[in-house]
Amino acid sequence: MQFSFDLIFGLPGAGLEGFKRGLEWVLSYRPFHLFAYHCMVLPGSELERQAKELGLIYQKEPPHLMVETPAMSREDFGAARRLGVLVHFLGCNQAIYNELYGLMDRHPGEGGRVATLERWGRFLAAAGLDLCPEDAGWESGETTSLELAGCALRRIEKDPLLLAAVMKATRDFAARELGGASSASRPTGTVLSRA
Repeated sequence: MQFSFDLIFGLPGAGLEGFKRGLEWVLSYRPFHLFAYHCMVLPGSELERQAKELGLIYQKEPPHLMVETPAMSREDFGAARRLGVLVHFLGCNQAIYNELYGLMDRHPGEGGRVATLERWGRFLAAAGLDLCPEDAGWESGETTSLELAGCALRRIEKDPLLLAAVMKATRDFAARELGGASSASRPTGTVLSRA
């Protein structure tokens, strides 16, 4: 049976560590799709009416994303967005899904499944296959994690060699996590999230 989860990060009172704990719990169920949405403060909503009282900083213009809360800094929002890209991307390719969930089931590694995904993201970036490049607009909140993941997926769908490079890097990452030797040759210079 396939199922999916939707999570929201940046809700008032909820910090990055709480989001990671929720994500860890959800990943333990091995959902087929997992979506991490950025909290929005929509005009006319109860959240907007209480924003000042709650100490919320958010975009006044669309898409009205939360930027900072007393419990979550701007840097924390950046980390949550990166995780949102990774978990969305995880469920969009069966081979990557199988490789990473297989790794997390056998050996979640230090820090659990969420930390494994964060290490995978850094490993891909070091291999030149960055899913969350600094210039893609996520730092400023202009691009949501789902939009970034969608751009990366469109690039991969158009270029089978790029998919092969991501798969090879993912297998190398799994081998390293399990204590095996990883391949010495890695692709460089590719940014997956640009259209």
